[in-house]
Amino acid sequence: MEFSAEALANFFDESLSLYGASRKNIIFIVGDNCATNRTLSKITNIPFIGCASRRFNLAVQLWLRSYEYLLAKVAKVMVQLRTLKQAALLQTKTPLKPVYRNVTRWSGNHAMLKRFF
Repeated sequence: MEFSAEALANFFDESLSLYGASRKNIIFIVGDNCATNRTLSKITNIPFIGCASRRFNLAVQLWLRSYEYLLAKVAKVMVQLRTLKQAALLQTKTPLKPVYRNVTRWSGNHAMLKRFF
């Protein structure tokens, strides 16, 4: 399967035709800010709105870079607490389980730090 903007435009047209619709029925395209989505918007003449959540996530990730050393240390502790022996010891103190860090989402860092503290 091809994932170029042209291929996606054809896919849009085919999918819309199944419902008796056309590009005129699309008000705008929302997606991440990759080049393919921007090109799709240009070739279909449909306005593109970059994902606000994605932009927010990128901004938070940029801000968190200055704390990477500390985040990595907390993540290492969480990984160590997932081992069988450490998990058993932790279970004697609390019903809570360690939370892994999801580095692609700021909310993953938040969840990990919230559990840590």
